[in-house]
Amino acid sequence: MVSDNLINESQASKAISLAAKESIPLVTHLVANNLLDSRSITVAASEEFGLPLLDLEAFDQNYCPANLIDPKLIRKHNLLPLFRRANCLYLAASDPANITAFDEIRFHTGINNDVIVVKENLLASAINQFLQKHKTAAASIEHLGISDMDPLDIEIVIDDEPEDVSSTADETPIVRFVNKLLLEAIHKAASDIRVEPYEKACRVRYRIDGIVQEVTRPPIKLAGRISSRIKVMAQMDISERHVPQDGRIKMKISGPGQLTSA
Repeated sequence: MVSDNLINESQASKAISLAAKESIPLVTHLVANNLLDSRSITVAASEEFGLPLLDLEAFDQNYCPANLIDPKLIRKHNLLPLFRRANCLYLAASDPANITAFDEIRFHTGINNDVIVVKENLLASAINQFLQKHKTAAASIEHLGISDMDPLDIEIVIDDEPEDVSSTADETPIVRFVNKLLLEAIHKAASDIRVEPYEKACRVRYRIDGIVQEVTRPPIKLAGRISSRIKVMAQMDISERHVPQDGRIKMKISGPGQLTSA
């Protein structure tokens, strides 16, 4: 930014010190104190680091994976998970120089990450919207009866390497609800599980002994998140919504005195 004559050296040094003292990203400090506008910083950062730009106003937050990053880390590092492809999580950030943040996210998720540069002023509102939606959805699903699940240790096996979905990062209502759907389907010997979203309702049905029967009706606004969770477990592309995909879920389920593979 100094070499682009957006700010002088003295201002930059002072801003870096104050941002560190406030424990906030440098870009956040610059925009909050009107030292630079978001667009200038975004363009400069994109050119300096060779990273793509994204307009968050045109991005559909339904693609955002809600169960991968602790909300506290999202607030702490001022970044937003955009989407996941295979073993790479794409993060929206206004400060691509914040390497410590990306390393911490990689450590907590166990997933590699890549950065897409966005405007600071749009990022703050997008994070608020994402976290509020996540909080509301979590509250909405509590009435589905998932809290009465028997204590079980569940592992999703990916390429012979187990990913423990009972870890802290995945202890969310959506994760537990999908686990319950799978466990009940196995227990009842269901051949199909059908998650059927409609315009104003969503229903889940099992096919048991050739007969399709309804088992629950989750809120329609959670249908996309349930689908995304299943896609993640089956190693499918969660950003693809218009073509059929093949996937496979391998589970190891253990409880008191039992160990089952499914």
